[in-house]
Amino acid sequence: MKMKKCETPFGYAIFCDEVRIENTGKQIYIGVYNYEMVIPTGFPVRLRSLAVIANLAERPNESRDDVKFIVSYSGIDKPIAETIVPRADLDALPAPQREPEDGDLFDPIMAMTVVFNMVDVNLSGPGRITVAAERGSESIHLARLKVSHSPIPQPVAIPA
Repeated sequence: MKMKKCETPFGYAIFCDEVRIENTGKQIYIGVYNYEMVIPTGFPVRLRSLAVIANLAERPNESRDDVKFIVSYSGIDKPIAETIVPRADLDALPAPQREPEDGDLFDPIMAMTVVFNMVDVNLSGPGRITVAAERGSESIHLARLKVSHSPIPQPVAIPA
């Protein structure tokens, strides 16, 4: 069976409470969120820490534009975090090399990762945290996390 090559650019993001980096360079994600962040205390709330790991993949020479990563929250006009990765920095990275065992599966995709470790993030009410990457006039949706309120369930006595 022939494998189909994926379309680029593509990406994703991971939301968690904190990212730590080991001496070996491995990342440890603490308090990873799935699809929803539930705030049991209600709003407004100040998150002591919030980390977003934004990933974008593209093929070499696919674009000549810088890449701007943006983390935003619904109802807030300005981003809660953003950074620009200059194209010159991306061009300086070594291109993926074909290995003999790759055969027809070789697909030279370059991946970039940006880690946002934010402190004291204020959320005024329920909404969505959205992560996107912009390349020139192109906006690439990476992920969205729903933020909602739900009280902590109280223990229920079960009759014997």
